[in-house]
Amino acid sequence: MRAVAVVVMVALGLMSSVPGNAQGYYQNGNSLLAMCQGEWIDKTYCLGYVTAAAELAAHDGYNGLKACIPSGVLSGQLMDTSVQYLIAHPERRHLPSFALVSLAIVLAFPCR
Repeated sequence: MRAVAVVVMVALGLMSSVPGNAQGYYQNGNSLLAMCQGEWIDKTYCLGYVTAAAELAAHDGYNGLKACIPSGVLSGQLMDTSVQYLIAHPERRHLPSFALVSLAIVLAFPCR
């Protein structure tokens, strides 16, 4: 449990240092959550976005964090995990969605 707490603290520290442009981030957690809960075309975008972020978190890691996603985990499960994280953490949804999804996947599927 202590390792998970350290991972969360490091990830949040790194996310707070991600620069944004004058209009904010390209995509934040609020806009991604809206898409994930939207019409089928929006959900399709969400599924692709989450799958790409999870692939990167599993293969290359994100800011030093890496996920170990077991075989058999489907993209829909990754999307559900990300949506649950976004719903559970409204105080973080203004942050970049890529960082939030990566963190959700790392926490759900940590390397042991």
